[in-house]
Amino acid sequence: MSLVEAQNWMAYIRQTGPVSLGKRLEIGIAQLRQTMYRLMGKDAELKDFLPVREVTEEKGATAMDALALLSSLRRA
Repeated sequence: MSLVEAQNWMAYIRQTGPVSLGKRLEIGIAQLRQTMYRLMGKDAELKDFLPVREVTEEKGATAMDALALLSSLRRA
């Protein structure tokens, strides 16, 4: 993918929202719940209804990990 194409995709996502159907559903349901709360006179923000996703950092592979993988493939 070229840089221009990536920039076009980023502009599209900023304008239309996430491409993922699951994320679109989550946002839509959260907006509906927020509207219902506001109609009942309660104050709520959209983020109150969105699922919390914890980002975990993955440990990067070391050179020894790569060597072990290549060695196991050679034996197979």
